[in-house]
Amino acid sequence: MKFQDFIAHKVGDSKYCFSIEELELATGKARMHLKGDLSHAIEKKEISAFRRGFYLIGKHPIYGSLPRMPISFYIDDLFKYLKRDYYVSLFSASEYNGASHQSVFNDFVNVHIPSMKTIKVKQYDTFFHSVSVWPKKNIVRRKEDIYTFNMSSRALTTVDLIRYEREIGGINTILPNIEELSYNMTTKDVEDLLSWYPYKSILQRFGFLLEYLRLKQGEHLYKPIEEYLSQFKTFPVLLSEGVEGEEGTNVYEDEVQEMGEKWKVKVKFFLDSDLFYMGYRYYDVETEEGQKMLIEQGEDPEVWKKLLEPMPHEKGYFTDQNIT
Repeated sequence: MKFQDFIAHKVGDSKYCFSIEELELATGKARMHLKGDLSHAIEKKEISAFRRGFYLIGKHPIYGSLPRMPISFYIDDLFKYLKRDYYVSLFSASEYNGASHQSVFNDFVNVHIPSMKTIKVKQYDTFFHSVSVWPKKNIVRRKEDIYTFNMSSRALTTVDLIRYEREIGGINTILPNIEELSYNMTTKDVEDLLSWYPYKSILQRFGFLLEYLRLKQGEHLYKPIEEYLSQFKTFPVLLSEGVEGEEGTNVYEDEVQEMGEKWKVKVKFFLDSDLFYMGYRYYDVETEEGQKMLIEQGEDPEVWKKLLEPMPHEKGYFTDQNIT
């Protein structure tokens, strides 16, 4: 098979990546004899070298206008080629989990140790975080269109966001994502996480933020964390060791202090989620006090209920199942 026929065959099968070994097998040529074809195709922007020995194919007929190819198109094939464990994580997983508050311009993947270097190839910026304790649960197999890949569940996505918050913008950057993730997070997802997750200080922050963001509406999520941590001796931790802007009075200062003491979490900065509006949160529009406050501000509570409710998933478009 000729090189161009191989590329056409891959595109015809809706496959937009390939390995050098796959190309050698299909063409019957040795690697050294394929260098000319590969270089010519890269120069013409028909393919791009994503990683040594692994290539992405040009523009997708549907997604070609996007700034980058969706990670779901190639990530599973890449790690099969590398023979390594992985899962799509952080803001990338948050987006697939329906919490796409921020525009995602980079891809994030967690890998089992050893570490991997960041891949920066033109418009493809992929950041890898190495994990020493590999998840025993909370990795789901996601299907998008005809492509399947590994991805963190909502609970695992949240604790990853908290763990790496200093590297991705700080607590206030991830607060909207955590709140949106919590809307469809399940008690089982949290309990599965507690069955293996080793970092108690992250769980303290996880429980604190769930209670702060959701209060009574989040009891089914943070109560299992509270009960689990009660079995251990925990120590005071900072919500974030990074600089989060000006110190100041939080919107719910009394609640923050009380919750901080409960979870042994110290908050030294102003908590600012732009899903908060004029001092109230999503669940406040469901309470009589919250509705009264809205009316005093000249707002219609019913309108804000619709604006602030979590976005539902498109039925039939995404499917997932636990693989661990």
